[in-house]
Amino acid sequence: MADGARIMAKGRGARRAMLAVPFVGKDCPSEASEFAHPDVAIGLSLFAYRYEGLRRQDFSLLLRLLKAEMDEERGPHARRPTCLRWVAWVKDAGARVAGFSWQGRLLADLPKEQLRLDAPPANLPRLEGGLEEFRGSIWPLERVSLRDEQQVHTLWLLLRRSQAAVHHFLYEHVFPGHPAQRFGAVVHCPGTWQQGALQSAPRLQWHALG
Repeated sequence: MADGARIMAKGRGARRAMLAVPFVGKDCPSEASEFAHPDVAIGLSLFAYRYEGLRRQDFSLLLRLLKAEMDEERGPHARRPTCLRWVAWVKDAGARVAGFSWQGRLLADLPKEQLRLDAPPANLPRLEGGLEEFRGSIWPLERVSLRDEQQVHTLWLLLRRSQAAVHHFLYEHVFPGHPAQRFGAVVHCPGTWQQGALQSAPRLQWHALG
């Protein structure tokens, strides 16, 4: 991804660099990569994020956005909407936030009978990259530090392919700054796009505009 300031200086919004670019050859974007048609910008970006997940820089930005949203809310952290959204994402990824049950409920709200019965669901997805040791004690959002590179990397490995996290990132940050928000959601794919790194579907590649 190109530096945001350099992109802005050339008259393009920084969010444009987060959209997928149609390619006519390896590392060669097509002349029509200005995305005159919003369907193409939305469709290709959705496909790219769906297959490749959030990139590390995307996830770091998402964490900053979530923490900013959390800070604007009131009440105990464990009951703020953004913190509960975080708990749901972690649960869907097959892990548990510390202080919450495996079903995503605040432990303080559970009667003793349910506390005794709280256990990991059967057939949880396998976690790779050394994540197993963190499965039952993921950090609550308020305890996530953007300065802790190891912590952020661990959380990225867990949530980078979370459909809910990708959806929130795209529709709350990327697409609102794009003219496509004025149009419908019909997606057209006029042609086959060449992609460099992967040799099978999806045929998409990231490219920094500018």
